[in-house]
Amino acid sequence: MSSIVYLKNKKTGKTYAYLNESVWDKDKKKCICKRKCIGHLDPETGDILPNRQRKEKESATIKSVGFSMLFEQTCEKIGLSESLRMASPKNWKRILTGAQYILSEGNCFTGCEHWSEENLCLSNDVLSVKNLRALLNEIDVEVQQRFFKDWIERQNEKDTELMNTVSISSVNEGNNRLRTRTALVMEDLSKLGLYVIVGSKKRLPLYFQVSPGGMMGASALSGAAESFGWSNKRNMDLIVDRAFVNEESLEYLYRNRNRFIARTYPEFSFSSESIVRVRDRIMSLENSQNILGKQLFVMSLLGYIKGHKCYTHIFFDSQESESQFITFLGLVDDCYNELRSGELVEEHSYFYEKYFYMREAPEGGRIVELNSDAMMKYNDVAGFSVLLSSHKRSPEEALNSYREKDRVESMFDNIRNEEDNASLRLYMESAMSGRLFLQFIALIVSSEIWRMVSRRPALSEYTLKDIVEDMSKIKRIFIPGQKTPMHTKITKKQMEIMGEFGVDLLLKVGS
Repeated sequence: MSSIVYLKNKKTGKTYAYLNESVWDKDKKKCICKRKCIGHLDPETGDILPNRQRKEKESATIKSVGFSMLFEQTCEKIGLSESLRMASPKNWKRILTGAQYILSEGNCFTGCEHWSEENLCLSNDVLSVKNLRALLNEIDVEVQQRFFKDWIERQNEKDTELMNTVSISSVNEGNNRLRTRTALVMEDLSKLGLYVIVGSKKRLPLYFQVSPGGMMGASALSGAAESFGWSNKRNMDLIVDRAFVNEESLEYLYRNRNRFIARTYPEFSFSSESIVRVRDRIMSLENSQNILGKQLFVMSLLGYIKGHKCYTHIFFDSQESESQFITFLGLVDDCYNELRSGELVEEHSYFYEKYFYMREAPEGGRIVELNSDAMMKYNDVAGFSVLLSSHKRSPEEALNSYREKDRVESMFDNIRNEEDNASLRLYMESAMSGRLFLQFIALIVSSEIWRMVSRRPALSEYTLKDIVEDMSKIKRIFIPGQKTPMHTKITKKQMEIMGEFGVDLLLKVGS
């Protein structure tokens, strides 16, 4: 049997209610009473008020904080946090958290929820797929335009650069990509194209806009430059991709008085003639320069294209030369076997025609011979790259501008991946617009980190990936009841990065 017993505490005056239960004790062989306090009486109503539940003991939590601190302090230093705070007071922290995730983990957002639980973030909440979908749709055109207006004014750049890139499939060529005149042009120009404007002095992206139909080339860039009304008071250089450089496109730029930097294929007639002029003397110590952390042989010439002055910057990379020619020989061998067997590959038609002689044998079949002269001409320009400019006299400045284009293309590559397309509904225009904006914010931060690295000799051997990985290993341990958190041991490399970037681990993220 059970009953409720009331006992008054003489010291406090409170009356407590106890659950009184009779329990049979096997050892004593009799009933004993057990009491459990279930609450106290309300003096006004006479109701039993339950006792307060004891709090469960809090356990220690561990968060990755190193890159979070570097990321936040970089955003504050360049004014990015303030511009986003002004443009989107509600979501600016989530926008920066999304950008931080991109730099930390890549373009695919499938792991963002788990990542946001393990990293100290500005938003201080979990970025689930549901939250991300809502965020992308709330970064509308009005929010973006408010940001661009404040961000451009804050940077106060007099000279800018305009470049065109394509998401998903980039026209950027890797080290082992071979030279052709046709194969490297975009197969599908309907893919998402972007115009991106970068400040010439600080090298920070200022603005982006989707280009209609993925339009590419010199004429598209020139037309876009005229359409940006806010940029009329600024000098704007056009960064032209090598796949679209020919005599007609250069004549168009000169006729429209566009300032430009254009990378060309070595086979382009003006470029090949320039290479011939310097090939025998470029590899000397006086022409050796360390540009953006890479040792190159560099020579610059002043020439004229149909009466127009043109600065020609010629770069030779001995390691690239060897790599290119080895790859080229492998492809030539594949093409030879394909021609002999009759199993032709459509993408290799350019190589069949240029590097082989073919004739029918009297007894039947095909005789395939190598065009050794054409192969040697390829080797003559292996490792060479040429930049043409209407105004840039410095080869380092010209190369830095074009390398910025490569970084932009790399950042926007694979933005429409299969994992995110369905979960984030990127097939909807509003969601895709917000997704591009997050990528652009990540591009700004990565450009600033790259700029810091390139200007500090102590960081010359570091890549963005190195910095992210090393700083992410720094963990902060929160122990209940202890005001000051603990950190994992800081390595010499991490200390070096923190010193160069001015990272203070004692600062609180989001403060």
